[in-house]
Amino acid sequence: MKPDRWADRCMEAPAYYTTSRFLGRGRYDTRQFDTLDKAKADALGDRRAMIYVVTSEGFSANLDGTRFL
Repeated sequence: MKPDRWADRCMEAPAYYTTSRFLGRGRYDTRQFDTLDKAKADALGDRRAMIYVVTSEGFSANLDGTRFL
């Protein structure tokens, strides 16, 4: 399945959203949000931040470069 189609499927039933930033040497700063707008606000202005949607089944999709951002 193409990445955009996978993101579409995950966005049909999101449980929550996360932002993730690589801190170096296998360390990440990951934060959880209940809305996409809150996740976008957290990532605003930080090129390192990636936004993911997570479903209740635990599947996730990176939303960077999709129509959702």
